[in-house]
Amino acid sequence: MYKEIIRFDYGIPVKAHPSGPYRSEKGQILSHMHLHKEYEFLGIEGGTIKCVTPDKEFFADAGDLLFINTHTPHSTFDAKGGLKNNMVQFNSPISSDSVFRYVIRLSKVSDTPCFVFKNGEPITETIKSHINVIIEECESHDAFWNDYVQANLLMIIAILRRNGIIIDHINKKSVELNKIRPVIEYINDNYANDMSTADLSKILNFNESYFCRLFKNTIGASPLEYLNFVRICKAEHMLRKGASISDATYDTGFSSLSYFNRVFKKYNHYTPRDYKKISKYTGFEYMEDFYNE
Repeated sequence: MYKEIIRFDYGIPVKAHPSGPYRSEKGQILSHMHLHKEYEFLGIEGGTIKCVTPDKEFFADAGDLLFINTHTPHSTFDAKGGLKNNMVQFNSPISSDSVFRYVIRLSKVSDTPCFVFKNGEPITETIKSHINVIIEECESHDAFWNDYVQANLLMIIAILRRNGIIIDHINKKSVELNKIRPVIEYINDNYANDMSTADLSKILNFNESYFCRLFKNTIGASPLEYLNFVRICKAEHMLRKGASISDATYDTGFSSLSYFNRVFKKYNHYTPRDYKKISKYTGFEYMEDFYNE
């Protein structure tokens, strides 16, 4: 599996690929297992695409829209031959506080990884109309094209949120997040050190029981679960840079290889060993580490 690094033009967080004269055949691999931090829409104009995630397969036919969420491992195949599709990849134009970058990624674990919007349904046609505008504006660069693009991105994101496909955890819990912000910052900076919920509660001068309830109600995970998640993100970075599994385990604060393997697979669907093999097999070099920006 590889991390796809998507470059955006003109400071606009979108990459639009109109449909072209594809010559794929039935069963042909369109993309090997990979993931990226951007949202992705594939508009199927002809044929059928198969999208494979670690848990499920998704099929989208002509007229359908395939949505792939951020950080979702996936590969794609031409299921019938003669596939024709357009593609839009984008980040949310709403800036997020970088302190909460791991909180945002953790929250995505509970989001919908992929979703097929079926042809002819009102929501599908509405999203298609916004995607068409984005593609047209990115190609034409008419006056104020970037404003049109961002406006249509916001509409798509609003539709996804209203229908529960993605969840706005940050804005929904902004007051509570600011309460525990010092703890989030402390964990982000000191993840390799031993720490207990008693230690973390003292940062805020909160009762330990109250602190644990507040933390879990706010981000959907206990303080120690969040700590482990940050450690896994850091371990991924080390493994992609060639570190040994042993170094990735102990340098990020895990006390045993067996526990590290279990937690790593929980969030990545792969063992650390398989993760290293797949990353090496793809032959991709990582130009940046977007979990540590």
